[in-house]
Amino acid sequence: MNFKTLLFVPLIVGGIHVACYGLLAGLAWYPYFVDFEIVVFKTLSVLGFVLAAAAFKKGEHLRRGWMLLAGSMFLYDINDILFRLLMPSISAELVPTIFQAIFLVVGNLAFIFGMWTLAKTWHSAGMEYSGSKFKLGLILVGVVALVVFLVAPAVMESFMALIRGDIGSATVLNIVSGAGDTVALSMVAPILFTAHSLRGGLLRWPWIFMTLVLLSWLGFDAMFSWGQSFGLSGLSLRCAFEFFRVLACMFGVSAGLAQWIVSRQIMASRTESFKIDPDSAYLEKDAHLLRA
Repeated sequence: MNFKTLLFVPLIVGGIHVACYGLLAGLAWYPYFVDFEIVVFKTLSVLGFVLAAAAFKKGEHLRRGWMLLAGSMFLYDINDILFRLLMPSISAELVPTIFQAIFLVVGNLAFIFGMWTLAKTWHSAGMEYSGSKFKLGLILVGVVALVVFLVAPAVMESFMALIRGDIGSATVLNIVSGAGDTVALSMVAPILFTAHSLRGGLLRWPWIFMTLVLLSWLGFDAMFSWGQSFGLSGLSLRCAFEFFRVLACMFGVSAGLAQWIVSRQIMASRTESFKIDPDSAYLEKDAHLLRA
C-alpha cells in the first residue's frame, strides 16, 4: 500500500469540494447542501476512526484511543444532525443551546483523551524522544503559544460580547467550542513527537495523518480569528472554512485506513518471516508498539 496516496486524496477532495462549493453558491438549495456535506464528512471521519479501532482487541489502549476519537466526532455529528438538519429553527433558543454546549464539551473531552492516548504510545512502548528535554519543553510551549495566538482572538471576542450582555447561542457556543479547541489542538505537539519517534517504521503513518488532522482543525479555527485579516470575506471565507474542515475529516479517514492496514501488515508479517518491503527492518519495533 502506497501511504502517500492517503496523503494526497484529502487534498484533492478538499480542492474539488471547495470548487463545487463556490459554483453552487446562490442556488436555492445551497444552504441544505452546506448542512448535508458537513454531516457527510464528519460521518466519514467517524467511520475511519472506528476502522482503526477495529484493528485492535478489546482492552488494548490504542483501541480505546481510536474509539474516543470516533465517539468525539460522533457527538459533533449528532449535534449537527439535530441542530442543522432536523431542528435548525430552534437552535438559537436557550435549552437547545445548553444541549449543544454539552455535546461540544463532552466531544472535546473525548477528543483530548483520545489524542492523548495515541500520543503516549511511544512512552508506553519504552521509546525515548531523540531530542533533549529542554528542546522538548520548548517545542511544547511554542505549540501551545501558536494555538492560543491563532484561536484565542475569536474566543476573546465572544467572551467580551458575553460580558457586554450578549448571551445569545452563538456567543455561548463560540466560547465553549473555542476554549475546548485550544486545549484539544495543543495535542498536536505530543502527536508530532510520536510520529517523530516512529520515523522509519510503518506505524509512523497513522500519527503523521493525525498530526495533519490537528493542523487542519487548527487552520479551520484560525480562519475565525484571522480570516478577514487575510482579505477573506463572505463566500471566500466560507470556502476557506470548508477546505480545512474537509481536510481534517478526510485526514481522519486516512489515519484510520493507515492504522488498519499497518496493523494487518504487521500481524501478518509475524507469520510470514517479516517479508514486508520496504519497512521490514522496523516491523519488530512496530509490532511491539501495537502490543504496548
